[in-house]
Amino acid sequence: GKEGEVGGVKRMTDVEFPGDGPRRIVVAVGPEGGWEEPYELDMFTSKGFQQITLGTRVLRSDVAVVSLLALAHEVCATGDRSD
Repeated sequence: GKEGEVGGVKRMTDVEFPGDGPRRIVVAVGPEGGWEEPYELDMFTSKGFQQITLGTRVLRSDVAVVSLLALAHEVCATGDRSD
């Protein structure tokens, strides 16, 4: 995989944002252990979601939410082109 990928899945810092406007992100948090049903992953992909990983550790959903929000805030703020 590419640098920064874990098992072929991107990290939050590798998310691609369309256009030149402010960066915005919508997060879908899976169950503990991750999304497993192929139709769920296909549905998200068809709606423009990009699959990311928080690493190899299995996180409880409540911990994953806080972690994702912190990472999303950092990625959006760091790359905000309106500064």
